[in-house]
Amino acid sequence: MKPSHDRARSLGDNVSFVTMILAAREDQAMREILDTILLLPISQRRSLINTLVADMKKKAAPTDFIEAIAYLQDDEVAQKVREALQG
Repeated sequence: MKPSHDRARSLGDNVSFVTMILAAREDQAMREILDTILLLPISQRRSLINTLVADMKKKAAPTDFIEAIAYLQDDEVAQKVREALQG
């Protein structure tokens, strides 16, 4: 895993990640989906995200979108996203 300061910089540079969070703050249905994922026990959340990432790669999804979803595996990132969605 990258050091947290490198991760924070890459999170902010990932337009898809930022867009996903902003959209979730505006759209209740999207926020509920993210909340559901983020509230899963760690092992279940990571398993689900690994499955999503693998499926997105098979379907040739944009790399930055795949990375945006993959960031949610990290516990610190997941907590910060939950805080951002609540605030």
